[in-house]
Amino acid sequence: MKTCVKLAASVLAAALLAPSAVFAEETPSGNTLPAQEAKKEYFSKCDGSVTLVKDGLIRVQDARDSETDFTTAGAVLSDETGAALTLSDIKVGDSVTAYFVKPFIMTYIYPPRFSAAVLLKNIEDSPGNAIVDFFDENGLSSDGSLKLNVSAASSGKVFDTEGNAAAKPGETPDLKNKPLLVYYSVTTRSAPPQTSGDKIIVLPEAPEAPVKPVPPIAKAPDMEIPQIKFDENSAKAVYVGEKLVSQQPYVKDGVIFAPLRAVCDEVGGATLSWDEKERSVTVVSGTARTLLIIGKKEYTIGPDMFVPSAAPEIRAGYTYAPIDTISRALGLQYAVADGKLSFFRAE
Repeated sequence: MKTCVKLAASVLAAALLAPSAVFAEETPSGNTLPAQEAKKEYFSKCDGSVTLVKDGLIRVQDARDSETDFTTAGAVLSDETGAALTLSDIKVGDSVTAYFVKPFIMTYIYPPRFSAAVLLKNIEDSPGNAIVDFFDENGLSSDGSLKLNVSAASSGKVFDTEGNAAAKPGETPDLKNKPLLVYYSVTTRSAPPQTSGDKIIVLPEAPEAPVKPVPPIAKAPDMEIPQIKFDENSAKAVYVGEKLVSQQPYVKDGVIFAPLRAVCDEVGGATLSWDEKERSVTVVSGTARTLLIIGKKEYTIGPDMFVPSAAPEIRAGYTYAPIDTISRALGLQYAVADGKLSFFRAE
């Protein structure tokens, strides 16, 4: 995505600086607005290339090769000029920018998953720009990078996420303290740059996530887990009960690794969280809490420490763990026969 600032001709700049009934006094082109206090960012942003488009989900790989999944239900999909897109218009390899609000409590595993509020397809040499941000009573974005001037002439430019008009004709829209998607092609030469925008979409405010109680720490289940050396043909598919898991297991150094998140999703009642800084995964199943660290063989369940057959690892963007680790963390038994790995609960 290109920079959020474009320089406008002096005639256009004069038009953009017309008085606004909603936002505070404008600063003439060339002058600098008073310094703003530091403001908390409302939206998080992820720039990168699309590596997966499947079932309403888009995976984005950033410049550091980190991947993030975005669900697109309810999201605004467009290019930088404001042209509406559908999911079928997004292809693997496309450059995109996803805007999202991080929840207060995140339950996910690598790659992390968020609900996109806006997903923009970046077009090389596009004449347009777009910004997604929370604009205050003065029309200033939360990061201070853009000032939005609104007048009665703006009423025909303002829409909701469904494409319906969100302002009465001929009246100045009330956009104070609202999250907005602003498409624009010209700005003034002031600091911050100012624009009246080409098209403005009023975004819904993210609901606060309910605070979930943290389960009490429980001791690990008393289980005897066999240590067996498997060959590479031992397990080609994973089942949880009678349900086939979409991701396949693999064998490494005689140890079968299974996809942790996929198994947990099929078991039900288990939640996972990923700590990027610590490179750790926390699995909560019932009252038992298991802490796994990528690349570290030891793991804990509540106050108890265990040394499994191998350390968990990342493969193809997913966390895999030895089957003995998954068995103990989720309180499951497992069986391996005829190339099939099955997890099940003991009767």
